[in-house]
Amino acid sequence: MSAGDPLYAARYAFHLGAPQTCISEAAQLTGLDEEAKVAREVLSHRAYIDIGSCEVVLNEVGEGEGHPSLKAVRLLALLAKDGKTGNVGNLPGYVDEVKSWMEDASMCRNETAMVASATVLLQGGDPEGALKACFLGGGLENLGMAVQISLGMNRLDVAEGYAGKMSEIDDDSPLTQLAHAWIGSRKGGKCLQDAYYTIQELGDRFAWTAKLHNSLACMQMLMGRWEDADAELLQALEKNPKDSDTLGNLSVVSQYLGKTKESARYAGMVGPDARMEEASRLFDEMASRVG
Repeated sequence: MSAGDPLYAARYAFHLGAPQTCISEAAQLTGLDEEAKVAREVLSHRAYIDIGSCEVVLNEVGEGEGHPSLKAVRLLALLAKDGKTGNVGNLPGYVDEVKSWMEDASMCRNETAMVASATVLLQGGDPEGALKACFLGGGLENLGMAVQISLGMNRLDVAEGYAGKMSEIDDDSPLTQLAHAWIGSRKGGKCLQDAYYTIQELGDRFAWTAKLHNSLACMQMLMGRWEDADAELLQALEKNPKDSDTLGNLSVVSQYLGKTKESARYAGMVGPDARMEEASRLFDEMASRVG
């Protein structure tokens, strides 16, 4: 992935959960060809969405944007903006739009467009449709999403198939290593231990982000190391005090450790959204494994 890719540093920063670093890395790049310039713009815009600056993207990418990747980024910004305000009224229109993209030859082969399509369809409650979008896109990020979706559907066998395709494309990519770590955490035993080491290596090799701290903490929970998970999540909180995954996981860990007051506080900070529902599901799963 790094060979011949001027955006490598920006890409891994984005995918490992460091959007501000991604923006900085992308801004330093010069002398790019037109394709790389668009890719840099897409990465920067997606990073701005991740830090909550949706308006920046919407101001710079107009409604009439014709490039598939930038059109997709605009939709992701609209979706994120609606999520911040609790507006669900636009979702059916977004679903219709991405379904039309999946029938369009120029859009369905675009990795970013199919990432956006899968994201919208997941929010619309259609994981099968989201998987189809990932399959159409066929890129490394699409396949990584397919792994996550398959695991969410309890289809470990399907997830392993997608992870295998990722290894064929780029076995050394952080995205590929993350996908195999997610699968290992589900398989348990030695695979869980290997997954734990993979996350540690990614953090040491690149940079420790809230996303990686959360991943490591989830694996510590699965190992029954709840105190270690608590400490790991507090490090994640230092990286990003508003990160919903961190707050949701801290609520889970605090609940398990008997810290009822702290658990309620973290739950209140994250709010009653889908992330908190996922945290509750995660608690039930982990408690059943180690209880």
